[in-house]
Amino acid sequence: MSTLEELQSRATALLTRTESPASIEAKVASTEGPSRRFSPFIPSELDRAIALAGELMGIAEAQDVGAALDEAARRSASSRTSG
Repeated sequence: MSTLEELQSRATALLTRTESPASIEAKVASTEGPSRRFSPFIPSELDRAIALAGELMGIAEAQDVGAALDEAARRSASSRTSG
């Protein structure tokens, strides 16, 4: 099981991750364009965020916080590659 400090470090790294300039340049060059940031003022995005938070809390409750962070990182990586 991870220590509190390790979990805090992992959560901070996940929440403060940004796209690299090279990644943004590649998206612009491919006409995909950089992804728009989350907005809590768009109801569908807010609903999706609430559902995701519930799923991650369920994972943390059923397994542990480390497993929830693993899943959040996995989903973040797949959403970055799928656009």
